[in-house]
This record gives sequence, C-alpha cells and structure tokens, in this order.
Amino acid sequence: MRMSTEVKKRHFGKESVSQTSTQDVNIDGDVTRRGVLNNVNTQTFIVLSITMILLITIIIVIVWPTTIDPKPFRFRSPPAFEGPLATNYDLTKASKLHTDLAISGPEALAFHGGYIYTGTADGKVIRIKDGIVELVARLGLSCDEGEINEAKCGRPLGLRIDHSGNLLVADSYLGLFRINLTNGTVDHLITPNRAIDGHKLMLINDVVVTGTGMIYVTDSSAKWRRAEYHMLGLELNPDGRIIEFNPITRETTAVCTGISPNGIEISEEGDCVIFSDTLFARLLKCYVKGEKRGQVEIFIDNLPGFPDNIRRSASGSYWIGLIEIRRQNGPVLDIELYAPYPQIRQLRYKWQLFKSVFRSNTHTITLDKSYGLVVEVDANGNYRRSLHDPTGNIAGISHAEEHEGKLFMASLFNNFIAMVYLDIN
Repeated sequence: MRMSTEVKKRHFGKESVSQTSTQDVNIDGDVTRRGVLNNVNTQTFIVLSITMILLITIIIVIVWPTTIDPKPFRFRSPPAFEGPLATNYDLTKASKLHTDLAISGPEALAFHGGYIYTGTADGKVIRIKDGIVELVARLGLSCDEGEINEAKCGRPLGLRIDHSGNLLVADSYLGLFRINLTNGTVDHLITPNRAIDGHKLMLINDVVVTGTGMIYVTDSSAKWRRAEYHMLGLELNPDGRIIEFNPITRETTAVCTGISPNGIEISEEGDCVIFSDTLFARLLKCYVKGEKRGQVEIFIDNLPGFPDNIRRSASGSYWIGLIEIRRQNGPVLDIELYAPYPQIRQLRYKWQLFKSVFRSNTHTITLDKSYGLVVEVDANGNYRRSLHDPTGNIAGISHAEEHEGKLFMASLFNNFIAMVYLDIN
C-alpha cells in the first residue's frame, strides 16, 4: 500500500509540473504574439505615414504654381572625336599655376602689364605676378575674408582691357565696371537697377570692347540670377540679351534679344559679336552693324560640349572653353535627357521650389568633370584643333586665352589657373 501511494504521489507531482510548464509556455506565447502584433502595427504605421507623406508631397509638387514656360528642344548626337576633334592628351601636359594662393573660382582672365587679372568667388578682383596676389578692387559691399555671398559681395565674371588700359569687369550681380589700373578709381558704368529697354540687368556674364571702343555685355536672363543658373536649363526658353554701351554718351541699347548669351567676342570684321549659347551647346552671331543689326544667326551648332567664354587666338581664330563635354559613347547629361519633355522639366522645377521652402542653397550646378576639352575654330566656324584631358585633371574649363605662345585656362569650379604651351609635341 505504501509503495502504490508513493508512486501515485510521484505521478501526481509530475502531472502538476507538467501543467505548470504548459501554463508558462502559453503565457510566453501570448506575450510573443502581442509583441509581433505590436511590431507589425508599428511597421504598418510607418509605411502608411511614409506613403501619405509621399502622396502629399507629390500632390503639392503637381499643383504648385509656377511661372516658367519650358519649351521642348532635342539635342542632336554630339560630334565624333575624330579629325580636329580626335582624342589626345595635350591638356594633361598643362601646369596648375598658383595652387598655393587659394584663388577661388577664377572664371575669366585678362592680361596687362605682366599681370594676370581675374575675379574670385568672394567678390574680389585680383592680379597675380611672380606668385604674388594683389587686390585690385572690391566691387560689392564689405565682406569678411573668404565670405561667399554673391548678392552682397558681388561675383566678377568677364574681364577685358580697353584701349586706354583700363580693366572692364562684368559682375554678375552688380553690373559693369571700369577700373583705372593706374590710380585704382572705379567707375560704375551700368548699375543693375538701370532699366534698359524696360528691363533691369539680371545675370551679367561677359564683356567685349570693339575696335571703335563700343562695349557689349551679355545679360544671360531676364528672370534668373547666377545662383539660379540651372533654372535656365530647366526652362530652355531664352529671354536674355546683348547690351550695347556707348562709353562716350553712356547710352545703352539691347541689340539682340530672346537669347541666352554667355561668353562673347567680336568678329574679325567687327560687324557682329559671337557669343556662347551655352545651354544649347552652340555659338551664335549677333549683328551689331549694318542692315542685319539685331539679327541672330548660328555660327557653330552642336558643339562637343557646353561653351562658356570665347577669346580670339593669335591667328584670328577663336578659343572656346567647354565647361562640360558631350560624348557619343559617354553618359547622357540631364539637360540632354529631359530637353524634349517640358512637362518633366516643369515637375523638376517645382521640386526645386518645394525643397527651397525647407532649406536654402538648393540651387547647385553639378558638372561631370571627368574630361577636359578646349577647341579652336576659325572665322567660318570650322574646327582647327582641340586639346583634351581624358583624365579630368584639367576640366570644367570656362575660359581659354592665348598669351605669349601659351594657353591659359580658368574655371569658376577650380582654385587654380592652368597653362599649357601651344607648341605641344
């Protein structure tokens, strides 16, 4: 009897333990299931929230009001790198000058009296000789050393030496200036608030002086400032002009309109100015004399890149700096990809506006600087030669100018001036 009772107790004990373990497992399982459900609910909430935010953003962007009127444009396939455009490594032989001088964004150059003149991103006009930098002028308001605030400090771009040895400066925000390099006096020839044919200057870019002393200035847009330059690419609806300035009477006239001019140079005959139509990868002519005055014609179409400044060569041809290149076997650039589709560019513009509500400095220009290229063309628009840098060491070239048997190059995206000898072997 005792033995059977003990066995029964032991058996009863085992049953009790077994029941308790089962209850524990059930409790743990409930907790686990509740945790899983909570995680699923949290993830669902996050997904729904993100979806709602995206939908609201898309709706806002679609209905966001806009003032741009983009026009369709279709780029032709860029020219092949053959003949005068054949790939070479001539620019890889260029030297980077003054890398230790912290020259920020030298967009253009001018040469006079053994000095190299240029403008910098912090609003200065400087000159360089024997590795020494001298301040020539500050055209904007007083700015802290190194401060980058173009609307306040100014942004000197195109430079020229006139027939009296003065320096002409086209400042993108502040207008046209003439600096007496002997005594340092600054004459503000055209102010940005001056209405010319009913419109103020918005995006002054380059300047050229003719043999008779007449001055021509490019005003790239009637709507956008330089910090918003990429908006011109989204719109592709030119509304800029070329301004004629008479330094004697100080009268100004818009000679050619409905264009987007950048760099500018006078033709050999002096009857027209040749200018970069950067966004459309071509050079155009604006007639400033004769029966064709005010008319615009194509000088070179479908360039192998997007041109910036133009300067005469020693032989009477033209050097063209290409800030970004186009290649048949290279990547398709955004501006080429979206040019035929104004609706897509409209949405991209609205997206830029939407982003600007939450943060400033959304307007940036991003370039493919993996390949450098400058080209020389004759007076008829035929290619004479080209200088390449397939390594991208010298790239983003906004200015190429021949001086004493050397080609000097500048870029608003670099902090140096490049130089290569033109008797390249």
